[in-house]
Amino acid sequence: MKDEETSGYIVYALFFIIPILLGILAIFVYRISVIDNYIIIRKWYGRRVKVKIDDITKVVFATLSGKPVDATRIHIYKGKKKVLSLDPVMENYDKMKNYLLDHIGEEKIEIIT
Repeated sequence: MKDEETSGYIVYALFFIIPILLGILAIFVYRISVIDNYIIIRKWYGRRVKVKIDDITKVVFATLSGKPVDATRIHIYKGKKKVLSLDPVMENYDKMKNYLLDHIGEEKIEIIT
């Protein structure tokens, strides 16, 4: 009886708790930066996504208030493909939001509520 309970706890921890904790840690590891004319996002395990600012075709600000300054999520498109998604929990999110508003033309900015 005890072995069944113990194995149940182990299975629960392996398949539910540990992946959730790793997911939460992964969100806080992301870092956004701008170097020269590139937006660089460092992802989990040191992977990087690098996008040239001139190649950006559309920036979508998801917001509840209808103002891009209050964006809860930002999606960056290159051509028709979404290449980056930015969340408020990422380091330097506010700086990146303001940078995009200053350096991307209004014709490329879309706001969804």
